[in-house]
Amino acid sequence: MMKQHSIISKLQLILPLLIIFICAFGFLFAPNDPDLVDMTIKFLPPCAEYPLGTDNLGRCVLSRLLYGGQTTLGIVLVGSVTVSGLGTLAGLLMGGGKHGKNVVLEGVLNAVTAIPPIAYLIIFIAAWGNSVFTMLVAVGASLILKMIKLVQTRTEIEQSKAYVNSVD
Repeated sequence: MMKQHSIISKLQLILPLLIIFICAFGFLFAPNDPDLVDMTIKFLPPCAEYPLGTDNLGRCVLSRLLYGGQTTLGIVLVGSVTVSGLGTLAGLLMGGGKHGKNVVLEGVLNAVTAIPPIAYLIIFIAAWGNSVFTMLVAVGASLILKMIKLVQTRTEIEQSKAYVNSVD
């Protein structure tokens, strides 16, 4: 039983690292040019030259997946760093004040976090069009608000504890 637990825990570490590696360096392993259009081979089933077949324009599906991983990884990294940094800073500022709560800011934060993330995406796409930047802003906006609320709440909880109050 202990041996199986050890194997599963190793897989839980190795698999995400493998996915990140493939996303970052997958373009090096791409068998074909992902943008080469060849209408004579459209919808080709998997074969030696095209391991996942071709799409409706005759492009290699595997190559397109491997090249697309870089974009996805970039969006995730930029979004995560932005949401973590700005959300933590804003949450600390909102929750760390010695002088009473800011009822207006907290009310706006509660109202805006009630909107589902897909609604942000729809609103931003309608306003700015469909692009990677628009998706990054929409997802980031919905997640940053949740991060602010989380950090604000945790800050207020910690500020009420004895070890914080004994310093004053």
